[in-house]
Order: sequence, then C-alpha cells, then structure tokens
Amino acid sequence: MPHSRLRCLHDKNGTNSHDVPSNFQLLFFAMCRMSSKASLTTIQISLQLSGLPSGEPVGLEENVAVISEGTTGLVTWEAALHLAEWALEHPDIFTGRTVLELGSGVGLTGIVVCRVCKPTKYVFSDCHQSVLERLRNNITRNGLTEQGSPGVSVLTEEVDWQNVKKDQLRRIGADTIIAADVVYDPDIIGCLVRLLAELLKCKGQQRHPEVYIASTIRNPETYNCFKNELGEFNAGLKHIVITHPVTQVFPYNRIVSIEMIKVHC
Repeated sequence: MPHSRLRCLHDKNGTNSHDVPSNFQLLFFAMCRMSSKASLTTIQISLQLSGLPSGEPVGLEENVAVISEGTTGLVTWEAALHLAEWALEHPDIFTGRTVLELGSGVGLTGIVVCRVCKPTKYVFSDCHQSVLERLRNNITRNGLTEQGSPGVSVLTEEVDWQNVKKDQLRRIGADTIIAADVVYDPDIIGCLVRLLAELLKCKGQQRHPEVYIASTIRNPETYNCFKNELGEFNAGLKHIVITHPVTQVFPYNRIVSIEMIKVHC
C-alpha cells in the first residue's frame, strides 16, 4: 500500500494546532506526513470534538511504519477517515443501534461514531493480536470501556473471517455493519464475502442489517474482483455505490479514489 497517510503529531510538550471549521464543529489538530523510515515507532493522534459535554479530544496511538508486526492494521488509512466523515453526516444509521465494525484497526472510525453518533452498542473487531491490543488501549484512552461507557456499550471481539462461528455473529446481533479498507488482498476476498453473506442473514429478524464498506481503490482489479464475488451464486449479494459527497472534515489525501458501497441481499 502506498505511504500516503496524513497524521497529527501530538508530543508530550503540547500541540501546534489550528482550527478547521466544519458543520460538525470538529477541530482537527495540525497534521504532518511521517515517513516509515522515521526514528519514531509510534505517534499520537489527537482530534478535538467540540460540542461534547466532556470537551475531551479523541486520542489515538498508531505505528509510524505502514506495515509492522505482520499487519497493516496498526495505522489509520484514508478510507477510515472517509467513513468517519460519512458517519458524521448520517448519524441515523448508527443512533440507537448495535454496530459491528470489521477490521477496526486502531479504532479511529469507531471512536468517532461512539462519541458523536450515539449507538446503543458498538463492537470493534479484528483478528491480529497486536492490533486488538492497540485497539483496546485506544478505546480505553478515549473513555470507552467494556466495563460501562457513558451512553454506549463498547465491546472488542476477535473475529476471524475464515473461522468465525454463527453463534458469535448471532450473539453480536448487529443492526449496522461497517468496514474501511478491508479490500486489499485477493486471498481474503472469498472469506470476507462469505462473512458478509452470513451477517446479512444471521440477525434472525425480517429486517436485515445494513452493511456499508469504504474502500480505497489502489488496485482496480482486486476491487472489481470483490464486487463481482458479492454477486456470485453462493453469496447472492447486491451492492449500490453511494455517490453523495461528504463534507471535508479530516485533512488526508483526497487524490486517491475512495468508494463507499451498501451491500444488501
């Protein structure tokens, strides 16, 4: 994956910040491009969500290297920022619902949704142990704990797409399912599509969950393979492309092609 992410450096001595006006009163601290060759191994991201009772910023720790410890899940990618922006414009998709995020990574999208969109329950998930550890730390850092968070029940689950059990999916009982930058490896497309198919039928109610996936299209062949796989006989899924633009909230690479789709039966 290309190293094109922008991040906010927040050191122990304070921040050099400026306000970025938005309809959501979201203030994002000054961001800088970091090279994977930098001497730092991790950096702190801090963004201010004004208008909330606590007034506390959202803080994240992530790795500097794009790939580390055998995974790309220890960094924030463009599609996660795009999905967070989209969520801020569509809080009704999350408010009062149980939300499952696949491939949560370091947790930026989910933390923003929990802080602003008021879900009843939010389930962060991943399968890599280093990612899950970092994810739990970032969730705790933002006052979202499994012991009881104000206004939202927060859980962290290990979800192995290849070996996930139906009982686990039924127990989660998601109304809304989201994922960002999970379509990048042809080898995992099949298990991802099978998981989505299972999620769309596991709720046990007439109303199927809503599934939204944001993808940075780095390899069109891989991405088209994913969309074609959705429509294969065994999956029988359909998708629609969400074309409405989102209001720019986060400064990140807008040149890359990002597509949002809604997957349904």
